[in-house]
Amino acid sequence: MNEEDVKQRLFNLNFKNLLKYQDNFPIQNRYDDESKLVCYGFCTECEDKRNVSEDEVLMSHGCHSSVYQEVIQEKTTFTNNEPIMFLLENPGSDYGNGDRVTYDNITKKPPVKHFYFTPNCESWPGDDDINIIAKNPYGNYFAYLMQKYSLGNVYITNCIKCKYTENYEASKNCCNKWLKEEIEIFKPTKIVCFGCKAEKLYNYYFKRSGIEIKRLLHPAARKSRSGIIEENDKRLTDFFK
Repeated sequence: MNEEDVKQRLFNLNFKNLLKYQDNFPIQNRYDDESKLVCYGFCTECEDKRNVSEDEVLMSHGCHSSVYQEVIQEKTTFTNNEPIMFLLENPGSDYGNGDRVTYDNITKKPPVKHFYFTPNCESWPGDDDINIIAKNPYGNYFAYLMQKYSLGNVYITNCIKCKYTENYEASKNCCNKWLKEEIEIFKPTKIVCFGCKAEKLYNYYFKRSGIEIKRLLHPAARKSRSGIIEENDKRLTDFFK
């Protein structure tokens, strides 16, 4: 399967199955009232199984690095096309990107104000752009990593797509259903886990996968932004070679 087919399958998985969006929408950092994403539905498997009963939980979706190439105005060519997965635990906060959507009498907050994980910078951040990264420790920081290590084939996602409180059954269902399929489609050769919880979840469900993994500090860790960047760069020495 070629890279375009992989990206299309991931797109369908996220926007036709996990979340149900309109057929076509522009890829941009933030959507205004006229052109914002429209979400018609979402996965309700945990609720259907009575695993959870929380209302208005946040939701996330995966994001391929080709989205960064569309959003960031400065065009560049990356030399490393190895499939790399950036893996986090769950949607920690909506950062103003979600609205209430009701589907099958269940209300959640999927991203409808911007494409999840997108950067809000106009050029690829470098080592001296800590202030730019600090404005968006997720999208801008991931753009920094792509630029620094010339990564042209990255898929970013959460182990758990809904922000439930500690709930084993929900995490089990989500990892076995959605994350498993993402891994099967994308076939990453390496996985970067941001934070110990993402690493633990991955190892618990996929410890025999044989994929090389590396744990980094979470982008929102309780440490200075420069400290996070410096420590993670140390941990990534030789990892992408």
